[in-house]
Amino acid sequence: MEAGLLSVVRRVSVRRAVGAVLPVVLTAVLAGAVKGITLLYEYTTLLPVFCAAVVAGGLLVVVLLLVAGACGGGRAAGTVLVLGALLVFAGAATWLVVSENAVDQRVLHDRGVVAAGVVLAHREYGGSGGLAGSPGVVSDVRLADGSTLSVEDTGPAVDSGVTVTYDPQDRVPARFGPRPGLPGAGPTTVAEAMVVIGTLCLSAVMLSRRDFVDF
Repeated sequence: MEAGLLSVVRRVSVRRAVGAVLPVVLTAVLAGAVKGITLLYEYTTLLPVFCAAVVAGGLLVVVLLLVAGACGGGRAAGTVLVLGALLVFAGAATWLVVSENAVDQRVLHDRGVVAAGVVLAHREYGGSGGLAGSPGVVSDVRLADGSTLSVEDTGPAVDSGVTVTYDPQDRVPARFGPRPGLPGAGPTTVAEAMVVIGTLCLSAVMLSRRDFVDF
């Protein structure tokens, strides 16, 4: 009897410990993963970035499934658990996308070249609709020096005069308009908040459970 009681006490202690540190640890790990993938995006090609993002996303799904399996619980706890897991995953994905967009904006701000040009044509690329997704649009622009630049945007009508900012090292996509300012912290803060709120939901479910299923 005493051995069984001691086992239960230990399990409850582990549950409370995991639930208490989960928001801090998971948020910190996701922050490190986003930072690492963002550095890959800034200094390497897209293939290692894609592979790293897939691996990180798969590991996050595994962690969320382990937490869900450990929590158990009734309908209310399950609802909070699902909501928390969705917020964590969506927040992490948004955080990564926003960070990569910030890299593009910062690069164009730091070394972008502003040039005048004329829109030659609009082209579609990629998906064909349905499950394949909608096709993207590229605008071909002839610059004043006679070179041609492609901008992934619909842009003004053909034969219209435009201003384009592009990276002379061709590391990030060109954009219509003048050199952008430095990226703000707002979108990143929203993504971080989604992750934190999601982890708090997971933590609340773990701390509220009276029983605990071993990992």
